[in-house]
Amino acid sequence: MSNTRPAMLTFRVILWCTLLIVVCAIWGLSTERGSRFILDRINQTAGNIQYEYSTGNLITGVSLKNLSWKLKNDTTIESPELTISWDPRCWRGRKICIKQGYTNELVINLVRPSVIRNPIKLKRVSLPVDLIAKKLRIDNLTIKSPFS
Repeated sequence: MSNTRPAMLTFRVILWCTLLIVVCAIWGLSTERGSRFILDRINQTAGNIQYEYSTGNLITGVSLKNLSWKLKNDTTIESPELTISWDPRCWRGRKICIKQGYTNELVINLVRPSVIRNPIKLKRVSLPVDLIAKKLRIDNLTIKSPFS
């Protein structure tokens, strides 16, 4: 009988820890405060994306303002407002599935001459996850260069 008591205690600790992790994940994805926290942690890891959190959550969709993404070749991609909704069920397969993405304006600032000579040529982007976009809408796309 004494052997079952430590096993039962271990089971309860594991059960409570699992429940706590699930509750934290749901809180993080379904509330604005949790979504902002998760996005800030992602931004700290990436380091080259700046934005202001506007509204929404990571389950139903999130709106970001003043988005600026600086690429390795000094090209920047900017948007005054971006709205994205994604499918969190996709994450299990190391994928990020964007159901819908919308911006009224997207500006690409080309800086280096090598980028300007071949602005249409796209290089392969290597991400730690697969990115799948089902529906994207950009109302106004502007590509700027130092010579334009």
